[in-house]
Amino acid sequence: MSWRGTRIAAAGAVVVLGLSTLAACGGSDEKPTPTPAATTSAPAAAPKGYPTGSPVGLDYAKPGDSFQLGESGTVAWQPPKATAVGALRISVSAIQRTTFAKSFRDWKVADEVKGYAPYFVQASVANVGPTNLGAQTVPLYGETSADTLLEPSTFATTFKPCTPSTFPQKFTTGQVAVVCMVYLVPDGGQLTGVTFRPTEGFTPITWSGDAQTIGAEPTPSATITQ
Repeated sequence: MSWRGTRIAAAGAVVVLGLSTLAACGGSDEKPTPTPAATTSAPAAAPKGYPTGSPVGLDYAKPGDSFQLGESGTVAWQPPKATAVGALRISVSAIQRTTFAKSFRDWKVADEVKGYAPYFVQASVANVGPTNLGAQTVPLYGETSADTLLEPSTFATTFKPCTPSTFPQKFTTGQVAVVCMVYLVPDGGQLTGVTFRPTEGFTPITWSGDAQTIGAEPTPSATITQ
């Protein structure tokens, strides 16, 4: 798998109680049977492959899991240069193929990417861990039919057809962000899915499904002569 960029069930504590019912017997020499002490199981830890310090007690997707569009999976994630590990519940809702003519009319497209196929990916991401992940880029990569991972494209200013691709400045426990990422697939290729793969040694977790097409090529404007 090569990398490429264009710019780039909750398991709570369970208490088990052993109960013993004793009948009082006058004058009996029998000693009461001790009641077993209550025990508490440890909250579930993240599966192997996630970073040390991942929040416990969450139903994490396992490395290598595959989801369809609309399904959600929970992952632990440590942003680059961060010391704390967060947790996200991700649901990818749509993969949309578009064209530069349709969606990039107000943008100057560099010659070297004019042969690329632009895609939009819509997702809903909830912060389900204790770490503030504000202003971080959504940790999802595009996966192509050529077995290449693409970083989402970045823009100098707001790209109105598909925004935002980063979390809000403050993104704390319980908050949900609806996001949109732009991926440019080389050589007019196909985007086959979206992948969570924070490190090269992590077995990818993927979301896949049929891509929708945004509109059709616009009809060329009539030539005006004087």
